[in-house]
Amino acid sequence: MAATENTTTTVDAYHGQLLGELVEARIRELGLSKSVVVSRWGYKNLGKGLRRLKELLDGSFVPKIPDSLKNLAAAIELDASVVQSAYNATRSATNLAAKDAYEKCLKKADDRFEPSAFIVTDGEIPWPLSISRIYYVRRYIRLTFDYTTSPSAWIDEIRAKLPKTTPFGNVVGFMINDKPRHAIQYDRNGNEIRSFSRAISLVGPPYCTSLAEQR
Repeated sequence: MAATENTTTTVDAYHGQLLGELVEARIRELGLSKSVVVSRWGYKNLGKGLRRLKELLDGSFVPKIPDSLKNLAAAIELDASVVQSAYNATRSATNLAAKDAYEKCLKKADDRFEPSAFIVTDGEIPWPLSISRIYYVRRYIRLTFDYTTSPSAWIDEIRAKLPKTTPFGNVVGFMINDKPRHAIQYDRNGNEIRSFSRAISLVGPPYCTSLAEQR
């Protein structure tokens, strides 16, 4: 199937369009059904092809097979460079939207932040912190304290409340989430051991997850 002969005109006509917009426009211009488009695209399984086309129109399409964009260009009778450009524009727009949503989510989390503390037991040091929800639930026991006082007062109060042992093992220290995206690990005597650029949570990773991280 040949691409449109007047490539320059085609490129100018669709310059700046996102991939979904481009494909929708070409489907209308060519008078094609979605089933015909996915068949031209190379999908023998119509259902799968239609799902991929829906992802494309929704802006969530990511090529998973070689020449996917090239074959799509042939299916809608456009130069492959036009389709590639539209895909690149879509990815850029998606990344910007994801970054914006991520920053808004972080700000909301920051606004709701309250300092918190957790017991650390032997053999259960919290590293790395980007692990599963089950790990967090198993490994930490939350301690309540008066966070309206000073950080030094936090440490004194928490140390006084530390038990010698827990069902998870002997207590070797504690963690304090002192800032929205910061945590400090202490030994039983209140000596700082290490700090982290994210906070500990009993319900899973504390960070908002960007769209890019979900993929």
